[in-house]
Amino acid sequence: MSLKYRILIVDDEDGGRQALRILLEKCFWAYIKDMAYARDFEEAKSKLANSSFDIIFLDINLKGLSAFELLSTLPPVSTLFFVTAHSEFVLQALRNKAFDYLLKPLKEDDLRASLDRFVRDQEVNNITRTFQLRSQALNIVLPQNEIVYVEGDGPYSTIFTKEDHYKIARTIKSIINELSSDFIRIHKSFVVNRKYMKGYTLEKLILSNNQCLPVSRRGYKALASL
Repeated sequence: MSLKYRILIVDDEDGGRQALRILLEKCFWAYIKDMAYARDFEEAKSKLANSSFDIIFLDINLKGLSAFELLSTLPPVSTLFFVTAHSEFVLQALRNKAFDYLLKPLKEDDLRASLDRFVRDQEVNNITRTFQLRSQALNIVLPQNEIVYVEGDGPYSTIFTKEDHYKIARTIKSIINELSSDFIRIHKSFVVNRKYMKGYTLEKLILSNNQCLPVSRRGYKALASL
């Protein structure tokens, strides 16, 4: 099963958003979970405050404001692609850890090559990506592929691996932003690593060890879209 990614396109021109959408649907369709769009700085901030995105395509100029002002609001696990007609900002973009800098008018071959490189990197990162936590005065680095699920309980969350569990003083929402797209929220209190899923019904998800977790209506829709 290929990973699927949530994508946000931020561009103040209708034509720019639509052109990129068409190209993505043509050359990246197998990897798209869903796409959202923002026309300006405020709409982009609102989208980012309410949802997490794996990939963000960002124009430089947003109705007179610089897209670099938006960077502080990006979650740490989002991969950033600049798509712009302005070549002079490439060094600044790379200093801000952009994955790539694509020039308009965007060519299909350039986008496809960039996304192919992204997919290859993700295949490696999904093996080595980690999650850092502090438990009982000890700093712990967990490989994300060893996390089975996360259970939230108000301001606290418990991270379960196959061998152990760790309770930390963080909300489940804040943790989700640092997890890879291997993880799916099945309930307001549960996030599961799809690697350990065995099956699911309208009301429950069965893990590979036959443990059952509750599934909400929204969680079921998310599972059905995989």
